[in-house]
Amino acid sequence: MLHASWKSLLARKLRLLMSGFAIVLGVAFVAGSLIFTDTLGQAFTKIMAGSTGDVVVRPIDAVNDENTQSAKTLPASLVRELATVDGAARVDGNLSAVGVFVIGKNGKVIGAQGAPGIAVNFTDAPAGHGVQGLSITSGRAPAKAGEITLDPLTADKAGYKIGDTVRMVTSGTQPSLKATMVGVGKFGGGGLAGASLTTFDLKTAQQLFEGGKDVYSTIWVTAKDGCQPGRAARPRHGPSAGRG
Repeated sequence: MLHASWKSLLARKLRLLMSGFAIVLGVAFVAGSLIFTDTLGQAFTKIMAGSTGDVVVRPIDAVNDENTQSAKTLPASLVRELATVDGAARVDGNLSAVGVFVIGKNGKVIGAQGAPGIAVNFTDAPAGHGVQGLSITSGRAPAKAGEITLDPLTADKAGYKIGDTVRMVTSGTQPSLKATMVGVGKFGGGGLAGASLTTFDLKTAQQLFEGGKDVYSTIWVTAKDGCQPGRAARPRHGPSAGRG
């Protein structure tokens, strides 16, 4: 029986070869799909972990005396108030904006057709669960107006290195910007899944994206060692506190 089976297979070598190739191709496709989805999932997990503090305070809808409006920012006074909460080791204000894209040396906009262009103020605040937040891999953090850092992939795509003048476009009130690249910065997890990351010093970010107002998009509360982040007090002035 075995002899007959081998004889039949060898009589049809092309069919055997094609069947074997189809099996190998199918297994390779399934394995590649699983590896890709797992890698992509890990990338997004690292992005979320590196961009979220122990406790994150965000604006929520607020009602004033005249009408109902959406509070898009948080006052700087809230940072000082949250610093007095039991269990808070440090409190950091963060200001972010989207639609800030780098123009490469070849004149092309990096990433404008796909992933977002993210701009934030640089802060060394730790992310939640002991994960590294923003970090500088080379050079230094921006310290004044006219200085920025770029993430490694964007800097490479655009052809910029430390010391170069970087051109940018924004969707804000100042449509074009120029600044000197003083460092390379990234979230602790590394990749940004195609997004670009530009960091400014806090005062410059507030001037560019909030007209100079001393406000923040979010506030991170870093819990003291041994303190559960979920036990942090909820502010009474409208913002919501969420766990990282």
